[in-house]
Amino acid sequence: MLNKFLGIGNLTRDPELKKFDSGKCVCAFSVAINMNKDDKNPLYIDIQVWDKVATNCNKFLKKGSKVFIEGRLSINSWTSKNGEKRNKIFCKGDVIRFLNTEQKSQDTKPPKDENEYLDSYNSVDEDEDLEGIPF
Repeated sequence: MLNKFLGIGNLTRDPELKKFDSGKCVCAFSVAINMNKDDKNPLYIDIQVWDKVATNCNKFLKKGSKVFIEGRLSINSWTSKNGEKRNKIFCKGDVIRFLNTEQKSQDTKPPKDENEYLDSYNSVDEDEDLEGIPF
């Protein structure tokens, strides 16, 4: 089976970071994804990232930040106070690429340009990677 989510959207709220006694941390935020520039009904999806990605998202992102998300969809199930079964689909993010360079706080240095964010994820030369493909 294949479960892959790719999307580009803007954060609808500031990220929320939670740290656990085990040393792990999780960051949650929501993005709005427009299907086209005139879309009046965007798709809203909750994103959850862990550990180093979580700390980086909390450090550099804020409401309105544009991000590329790569991850997989998951479902959260619970029973409401009224005894009703509820489900919510969300994305467990594996890779978050920051697509704009506005900084969240004055304490962090902004990158020189957008490519500084992207370069950390693009460690393989694309031409070299394509040489082994037989078409």
